[in-house]
Amino acid sequence: MEKIKKLSIFDFDDTLVNTPLPDYGEIKYKEVTGKEWPYQGWWSKKESLDTDIFDMPLNKDVHSDYLKEKNNPDTVVVMLTGRIIKLADYVKKILDEKGLHFDEYRYNMGGSTDKSKMKTMEQLLEKYPNVVEIQCWDDRLEHIPIFEQWGKEQCLSGRLKDFSITVVCSDNNQI
Repeated sequence: MEKIKKLSIFDFDDTLVNTPLPDYGEIKYKEVTGKEWPYQGWWSKKESLDTDIFDMPLNKDVHSDYLKEKNNPDTVVVMLTGRIIKLADYVKKILDEKGLHFDEYRYNMGGSTDKSKMKTMEQLLEKYPNVVEIQCWDDRLEHIPIFEQWGKEQCLSGRLKDFSITVVCSDNNQI
């Protein structure tokens, strides 16, 4: 663990994998199953990750970055999602089918996605005390300034030398 200097943190939905959004997903679900979407909510439901119903292509630019980061021996590559832990097997199945394997798989353990992700990053910094750099990939525009502020605070405190975030746009960037 002494050689680990960097955390490369990838979001799942619409960052690594272009998963369906609720509006489209509920329509597609009905087309395929003949049934109305049976739930309130989307993101906490295993059916929203059903690969028999939905096509979920990789984001090619993020996949390319993932491959580069995976080859860095001083880097821990993390999948960090706002999806809840009860969906872990479904998320991992999709990633495995696409050949994406991570050193750490982290999920929302409660609360808002942004706060959960910051708490997880703090836990990872405790686990890997020699880390001096974090690079993130995320698509949620409302979270970007929150994460940037958190990263800036980590750098100002001297805990990190560098924090960066790649804002991901998933449209028309699929493989």
